[in-house]
Amino acid sequence: METKEHYAIIVMLLLQALIILGLVTCHDILIFYNATNIFSKIEEPTSNVALVEICNVQKFLRQEMQNSNEFVRNMVVKMQAKFNKYWSEIEDSTLLFVIGTVLDLRYKLMFVTYAFMELYGHETSLYITRIKQALYDLFDAYSCQLASSRTNE
Repeated sequence: METKEHYAIIVMLLLQALIILGLVTCHDILIFYNATNIFSKIEEPTSNVALVEICNVQKFLRQEMQNSNEFVRNMVVKMQAKFNKYWSEIEDSTLLFVIGTVLDLRYKLMFVTYAFMELYGHETSLYITRIKQALYDLFDAYSCQLASSRTNE
């Protein structure tokens, strides 16, 4: 039976081979390593920093689309397709990451706007409107709950 450890070893060997062949650099791999660490932590809440790593991965993929090595470009095209599968539109799960980022004192909505310009380009304003509405809805729900709990006291 194959385990996560087996997959991790296989991935590590593949990445080492790509570095040796000069197809990727340690810096390139560090981008994915950091993103993987953020998403795979179980004991720590990570939604507030996930968007930062998502943007780092997207920025890397866009840069590598211009790579002179055809093998790397072909690999990046496949990686971009997988990335788009999960991050091309705002789903409810994506919205949770975004709300966590907005509520983080270090980032706020200004960072989300910047990040979405990196991710979505011209569609950013539509997504920001949806995010703001979700935040207003969250505030309204909290306000109603708070008012209700005060009347019950």
